[in-house]
Amino acid sequence: MKKLVALLIFALFFSLSTFSEERFYNDRIIDFTLDVPVNVSNNLIGTKDIFQDVVLIDFTKIADEMSDDGFSLIASTKPQVSFGLDIPNGLLFKINAGLDLYSNIGIGKSLFDFLGYGNTINEDITIDVKGFADLFLFAGLDVGWSTKKFSLVISPTVYSALAHVAMEDSKVVLSNSAHGEFSYDLKGTMAFYSDYFTPDFKNIDYKTLYLLDYKKIIENSGLDVGVSFSYDLYRYLTIYGNARIPIYPTKISTCIPTTITSSMSAEIMDIGNPQFTWDITKGDAEEKEIKINRPLKFFVSGKFHPFNGVMDYYGGLGFGIEHPFAGEGLESDFYFDYLLGMRLGFWHALNFYVSTERTDKIFSHKLIVDVNIRLLEVKVGVSAESSSFTGSFRGGGAGAFVQLSVGF
Repeated sequence: MKKLVALLIFALFFSLSTFSEERFYNDRIIDFTLDVPVNVSNNLIGTKDIFQDVVLIDFTKIADEMSDDGFSLIASTKPQVSFGLDIPNGLLFKINAGLDLYSNIGIGKSLFDFLGYGNTINEDITIDVKGFADLFLFAGLDVGWSTKKFSLVISPTVYSALAHVAMEDSKVVLSNSAHGEFSYDLKGTMAFYSDYFTPDFKNIDYKTLYLLDYKKIIENSGLDVGVSFSYDLYRYLTIYGNARIPIYPTKISTCIPTTITSSMSAEIMDIGNPQFTWDITKGDAEEKEIKINRPLKFFVSGKFHPFNGVMDYYGGLGFGIEHPFAGEGLESDFYFDYLLGMRLGFWHALNFYVSTERTDKIFSHKLIVDVNIRLLEVKVGVSAESSSFTGSFRGGGAGAFVQLSVGF
């Protein structure tokens, strides 16, 4: 019986594959695309932990499972638009522009050790707080050529940092006394780099925000170059490669030092009525140049398509370097990326993608639905994700995107 079912499935895919080579749905010569992805992930709490009849938080279990790096919260988005020409077996020419935001906040493991196991009377616990955020404006160009078996695309991109935020020497001190008093003190120093905004985002006319100082943006812009290729190794296997290489960095010339202080104290028996203070002090803007590159990336992948596009299997491996060639005030970080997935498609008009991957330090499991009638293509995706591998299975974050393409 199992052999019969397998034979019927194979026969179905084989019969569909006789039509799937039709490229009518798949190749828009003139194309306009809007892409809006959003990702928010953490390595502590998942959706499975929240959506329960009774929500129980086991601080001891959290402390045991928390990595030595502590808590991590990552948020990113990269809305962009592109327009161009893509001639099958010929010229590719596209322009694109958008915003690129990436932020990562970390809290030391000692906080969760305290919550799970407490501490010794009159012995302070110091918790490190770190993090950064980058906001870029970019505009790029894709130029390439394709044949039946091979394609090569060069993608120079000009980008300018609108803001860079870095937590510097930020700590929380927790203490409890023999008299039954609990307290915490926070003192954080934040370096806010921007030639266009302030840390409190006040005194900005949002109606004319699009009228930023474009002359300064251009003067401070950097450049990186992307290279991508594909090659049909044989009929059922295609290999891909892409890279993004920084050429020279964007720069910001203004730094606004900002101090964040907070304190709380309360008797243990009256913890519900604490004495609480919070203050943000913005210092004077000072000239302090910082140079930033977008992440350096390399990725190699392959696609196995035995049924001529009805069902594809793909996977890849690569790496990235955050803040490559970092100067003063920046930290570089090396990380690995990977991808495993499959696609089920029907005449290229309806496609379903399922994948598991790690991209820019986020582990995610994605489901994508793609409806393509050539003149209009709508691709919608959702993902369960986390900044930790185990947390991604609990849904320690979520991602979503909508991609709309029109053309002919």
